[in-house]
Amino acid sequence: MMTQTGLTDIRPLWWPTLVAFGAAFSLSCAVSADEQSEEYDGWAPQDMSQFTRTKEGGFPLNVDPKILSATEADLAEDDLVMGAVINGEARAYPVNYMNGPMHEVVNDELGGLPIAPTW
Repeated sequence: MMTQTGLTDIRPLWWPTLVAFGAAFSLSCAVSADEQSEEYDGWAPQDMSQFTRTKEGGFPLNVDPKILSATEADLAEDDLVMGAVINGEARAYPVNYMNGPMHEVVNDELGGLPIAPTW
């Protein structure tokens, strides 16, 4: 069992240990500009083909959703929709469509940005 005197002797050691650990961690995470292999130009990849494939037995992806106006859509008044508004552009995705076995994710563009609404 430690006495109060024993704890007092240990307490001053935590601060230098924490500083040393922080410095070692920072150095291990540092990457010089020479080590970077290529420039990063935004978060969206230029080649989208890797995102439009499915694994064997997987669901086909919905990469070009058919967009209908509110008057064209055949929805009941109490049908649930998942809505999104980006940069002033709005869209609603019917939950019964998103909940089906074929379209849990829709690759879409809204307000000039790529989006992937999921249910």
